[in-house]
Amino acid sequence: MSSMWKYKYFIDVVENKSFTKAGTINYVSQTAISQNISSLEKSIGGKLLNRGNGDWGSCVQARKRDSVSGTADAPGSGAY
Repeated sequence: MSSMWKYKYFIDVVENKSFTKAGTINYVSQTAISQNISSLEKSIGGKLLNRGNGDWGSCVQARKRDSVSGTADAPGSGAY
């Protein structure tokens, strides 16, 4: 599968705050969405989404928020 779909799936998960809804929108299973996002995370070397802690959210959003407040790690520092 083209990596382009992985990015679309990621955007859909973040916008809908749901793996299941992203799957429905894209006519694929929730499992397929999860596997593609996991593959994307492996390819970039870090987590993109916080999962299973009851407080759903994306790591990207958290880093952006920290960046605005001045508490984010420097780019390339390897911290996620």
